[in-house]
Amino acid sequence: MVATLQEIASINKQLNGALDRSDAKVDSTSKADAAKANVNTFKDAEDRERKHQVDMTGQSAKMMESAQTECPGNAGARWWNNA
Repeated sequence: MVATLQEIASINKQLNGALDRSDAKVDSTSKADAAKANVNTFKDAEDRERKHQVDMTGQSAKMMESAQTECPGNAGARWWNNA
């Protein structure tokens, strides 16, 4: 089989592209591919989001509780009941 110049140029380009990749790039690409396929990555992200939501809900509840207890003796309720 005799290859044409165009076929040889195409093969040469593919080989140069393969050789052109540095070790660091190959390593980072393989790590990124592994992370995409790793279900634990998504589970960890969901766990962090769930924890964040629980923390924010707890902080909101504490703020609401502190806002209700700022009035000494709940003066507003006494006024309403005496009216």
